[in-house]
Formats: sequence, structure tokens, C-alpha cells
Amino acid sequence: MQISVTFRNISSSESIKNYAEKKIKRLERFLKTNNLEANLVVAVEKFRHISELSLWVDGEKLYGKEEAEDIYAAIDTVVDKIERQISKLKDKRARKIAESGSSLGEESEEIAPKIINTDRFHPKPMDVEEALNQLQLSNEDILVFLNTETNAVCVLHKMKDGNYELIEASV
Repeated sequence: MQISVTFRNISSSESIKNYAEKKIKRLERFLKTNNLEANLVVAVEKFRHISELSLWVDGEKLYGKEEAEDIYAAIDTVVDKIERQISKLKDKRARKIAESGSSLGEESEEIAPKIINTDRFHPKPMDVEEALNQLQLSNEDILVFLNTETNAVCVLHKMKDGNYELIEASV
């Protein structure tokens, strides 16, 4: 984790820097990645102590800004705010993974498709025009027939757009 601490309108203090780094490093335990970058800006304006924390987690930016009467309290509250954002980010990612059908950390097992129904029939000999007329009169989407012109088994398929597709098997 890369951590940078910047001081504005306040003299840099090693104790504040160490305290902030300790608090920010605590966020690592919530994430399972080493690709973290944190920038903390500590500022004083009149009687307000402000801390702004930007944390980049795998390309996503989490940002928090807090004000307090004490600089340590401002650091604590901004780190807590980022911690809640990390929790929301993890929930969001888990929800996306669950919606896509796979579970966290595991590969989804492929289930081989099964043949659930078998129909056996002898295709009737007819030409393409006759097959088209018969398919239009029926409530079916496909018709298997023996083409009298080519002596090949053909499938006439009614597509969703209303057109027809002719599939001719060659042996």
C-alpha cells in the first residue's frame, strides 16, 4: 500500500503522519488486494481540522472528507467513512457476482446439457413450396420433410421475424 500524507496550513508532524499511516493501513485487512494507493490531506482552517482521504482500490476511487475540532478525531472519522465505503463496494461486487451466477472465489461448475425429449418420425416427401404451405397452416415453428427435388432431409424453420429458414442436410 502506498500512503502519502500532505499537510496544509499546519506544520508537518511525524506523530500525526505515523498515526494516520497506522489508521490507513488498518483498511488493508478489509481488502484482498495489494493494489492500493492512499492520499491523505490534513489541513487547518481557523479552528477547524480537516482531513481528506482518497483511496484507490483496483481502479475505483473512494473519497472521504471530515472536519473535527481535533486533527486525530478528523483522521479517525474519515478512515471510518472510507471503511464504510469499502464495505459497500464489497457488497456491490458480491451482488454483481451473485447475479452473474458464479459464487465468490469459486469457479462455477458447468452442467452438461441433457437430452430430455426424443421424437422419432419419418419425414414426409414434399417439395419446398408444399412444406412452406403446411408450416404456415400449422402452429409449429419447424417442419422436417424429405425434399422430393433433391432427395435430402430438410428442416424448414419459422424465424421470430416472420421469415423462414431452410436447412438442407447433405449426406
